Amino acid sequence: MLRKMIFNRTNVSVLSSSLLLFLSFPPAGLWPAAWIAFLPLFNAAEGRSVKQTVTLFFLCGFFFWLGAISWISAVTFPGMLLLCGYLALYFACFGLVFPLSRNMPQALAPVFLAAAWTALEYLRGRMLTGFPWALLGHTQYLNLPAIQISDITGVWGVSFLIMFFNAAFYPVFSGRQPLDTAAKRVAPAIICVMAVLTYGLFRLFTPPAAGDFRIALVQGNIPQKLKWAVSSRNFIVDKFLGISSEAVIKDKPDMVIWPEASFPELMGEETELYSRLRDTVREWNTPLLFGAVLREGEGYYNGAFLLSPGGEITGEYRKIHLVPFGEFIPFRKTLSFLETVVPIGDFYPGREFKIFTAEGKGLENAGKEHKFAVLICFEDAFPWLSRRFVRAGAGLLVNMTNDAWFGRSGAPSQHLQSSVFRAVENRVWVARAANTGITAVIDSKGKIRDIVKNKRGDPLFTEGYLSVPVGGAGEGGSFYTANGDLLVYFCFMFVFAGGLWAGFLHALTRRRLK
Repeated sequence: MLRKMIFNRTNVSVLSSSLLLFLSFPPAGLWPAAWIAFLPLFNAAEGRSVKQTVTLFFLCGFFFWLGAISWISAVTFPGMLLLCGYLALYFACFGLVFPLSRNMPQALAPVFLAAAWTALEYLRGRMLTGFPWALLGHTQYLNLPAIQISDITGVWGVSFLIMFFNAAFYPVFSGRQPLDTAAKRVAPAIICVMAVLTYGLFRLFTPPAAGDFRIALVQGNIPQKLKWAVSSRNFIVDKFLGISSEAVIKDKPDMVIWPEASFPELMGEETELYSRLRDTVREWNTPLLFGAVLREGEGYYNGAFLLSPGGEITGEYRKIHLVPFGEFIPFRKTLSFLETVVPIGDFYPGREFKIFTAEGKGLENAGKEHKFAVLICFEDAFPWLSRRFVRAGAGLLVNMTNDAWFGRSGAPSQHLQSSVFRAVENRVWVARAANTGITAVIDSKGKIRDIVKNKRGDPLFTEGYLSVPVGGAGEGGSFYTANGDLLVYFCFMFVFAGGLWAGFLHALTRRRLK
């Protein structure tokens, strides 16, 4: 009996969609799977009641998230399960509006579903501090022609397109509609995909502006158990200085960049270790951008600091978007019980969208000012943050992170997906410095130019540096940078109008039947 319940056609369809969606993200990274991932789920929901449909969509979402963010269990298993349940609610909401598409014209139903999905992804990225992780569009981060449209629509346009394709093709997949009827639904989706790919190829035909600002990104690979151990402080600084000195001598970069919280002591205190760091930077005659925790009064800030060739702090950024339940508790008084579920720090958010400036050192670059901004940890997952920085003048985005928490999992590659889209959306280069994870450089077309790897080609749990010339001298900006989430606003309006229309038709049909 149990076996029959597990392996009935509906359950297999739901699990198939969960699996296809999971496989489209790293670690598998089979991006073509995203274009058909929802077909089994839609087929299973056909003819079901609203309650049954919502349940099926919730289960699909829960099992997908269980696989996609299983790496969070390395930090907190109960917290991971709670987060999976919360994120599955967005699938359930999609299941709530799915039946409304049945009352719509064939050509409009896929647009309605794509708009609903996109609006829900946007809400997920904003509500309760936001979690815009593993967006449907992220699956295409290696499919460069498909993602170039992001400079107009943001990542939301790619999510919209994929769901539009799924929603248009599911009647064909299910076989419930004759081909001539289904063609009216499929043709617009094919035309849109072809138009987006044509635009993408056109944008890729023109190469990005050549990099003229050489940076050295240092990956120290400090084990997480040593990261905050007092006895390891000298070891940590020795390792970062050793790798950096090699980079400075061999490649003569314009700036050296360390990852998040790479300096193991509190800033704001004059210590022997900090004096040593400052003296070494003076010897290099090269600026150093590094991450550290700042204590100011009773407050702690996760920060980034620019140390000039003269050994003076000339720029400071305090992380604006903190990690909920990791760096702070949202609604602390109400949710204080969660302190027993997840490890929680006690940080304050920054307020200033800081733009750093560094000068080039090369013959053709000497004295040229390069403006850049820093995104700490998962701040690069939030499109609005990057847009604000680029609009403020940043021509280069630097992501400092430490993904050692999550071991060998899909987390580092999933994190990299966000950086790729921030590059394309704003037409800027993105440089990522990870303690371990993926230290990489991405150009303004979203192409991953280089990654720190060991001799086996493994980017995880290896140390080294990456020396690459990048763009950043006041360049960058796009239609999306200037105008933001216009597509999302269209999606909300379309869902609202479509929902009213479908509800009206449904009520009219019931009245006629009476």
